[in-house]
Amino acid sequence: MPTTQVAMQGRNSRCVAVSRGGPTPGALVARLLAIVFVAVAVSSADPAIVAAQSVWSAAASLSPSREMPSPPGIAVDGRGDEIVTWIDDAGRPMARSRASGGGFGRPVVLGPGAALRAAPRVAFDRSGNATVVWLARPGASGAANEVEASYRRRGGRFAAPTRIFGDAGGAELDSPGLGVARDGRVSAFWIAGHVVDVATRAPGKAWSRATPIANPVADDPSLPSYAVAANGDAVAVWSNDDGLYAAIRRGNRRFGAGALLAPAQSGQGGVAIDPHGDAITVWSHCDPAELCQPSSMSIMYATRAPGALSFSAPQTVTPSTGAPSVTMNDRGDATVVWTQPFGDLMAAERPAGGSFGAIETLAPHPVSAPAACYDGRGVVYLARLGATAAGDFAEEASILTPGAGLDGTQILAVAPAPESAFAPSIACSASGGAIAWTIGVTGVSGAQVQEAHVN
Repeated sequence: MPTTQVAMQGRNSRCVAVSRGGPTPGALVARLLAIVFVAVAVSSADPAIVAAQSVWSAAASLSPSREMPSPPGIAVDGRGDEIVTWIDDAGRPMARSRASGGGFGRPVVLGPGAALRAAPRVAFDRSGNATVVWLARPGASGAANEVEASYRRRGGRFAAPTRIFGDAGGAELDSPGLGVARDGRVSAFWIAGHVVDVATRAPGKAWSRATPIANPVADDPSLPSYAVAANGDAVAVWSNDDGLYAAIRRGNRRFGAGALLAPAQSGQGGVAIDPHGDAITVWSHCDPAELCQPSSMSIMYATRAPGALSFSAPQTVTPSTGAPSVTMNDRGDATVVWTQPFGDLMAAERPAGGSFGAIETLAPHPVSAPAACYDGRGVVYLARLGATAAGDFAEEASILTPGAGLDGTQILAVAPAPESAFAPSIACSASGGAIAWTIGVTGVSGAQVQEAHVN
């Protein structure tokens, strides 16, 4: 009788079955299905188990201690490889990389010393190729008037920088952002005067000409957030003087004009999008009739369905204050985090297509600038700026299992008074998360970029 062998391997499992008899076709099919079910069950780790077994690494120092670097940008790809970027004292965009499970390589200078000291942005495509974008000021004026980018193939070196936008009139540029679609097309965003600009680059092609997203109001946009889905859909959200605006792009088409999402007294919090184009944006809102007292403030949200050209009507997450941050997983589940008036860290979770559930208190002590992201296993990684009992700044990290609460808090770094610390940046991969921050160094007139990760 014939011998049949079946072997299956997954990221977290290996299953082999050998049949030496001559099973009937029905029995063989049943056996194959059983193997598939076992392999899937084993490889789909319980988020609570993942969180309990995850440990943050010790903080790694990435820049010299006697500089004053900008806040960092950070990205992690599907393999767990990581890049951290920043602007050094000389105005040079810098990058350091590490492979999953390894240490960081040497610092790489991406361009000449003309960069604005805003955090440069970095993003991976699904093949592990990386793009970094930053704002440059090559002239003597005080405003940044160029957007530059550098590209690196997986395993290669960063190319010489490319200018993707320049304004000879010296219009002030601000708030760069990046997103990458499944096909490798990169979208770069920034504020240019009264509008948000976007430029794209398809794999192997040059950058497109920058295109402004129509802003119905002649105000300078502020507090923007950008998100790009795997299918190419994208969302840009920003604040004007009269309220919160949102613009939507379907696939590789042009962005529609910005549309008023919420009236005045609405501050931007963040936006997230899943691979199919489901999007959610969150913000803080106050009642001007009550002079925006804390008791009149709320955390609000609106959603966008795939293919839709607008967001839903705003809804309330909770009456509260503090700038919220939002993250979304591949299924469309969302988690919002924010701080209460006295600094307690709070969260609420929303299943795909549903409503936000009960409010959770994650950290009953003062924190600020919370940021969060989902990994591919359904675990949420949290970063925020906290404080010790002595009043020193502390960079804090936690792991949240949706529906099960916070798995402890780890202090990654402390800046003893009077040293300063800045809000952390966070990024997630299929199997972990990483945080980068800039923090003052004890006894040294300077600060440095540091990083910690789980994978």
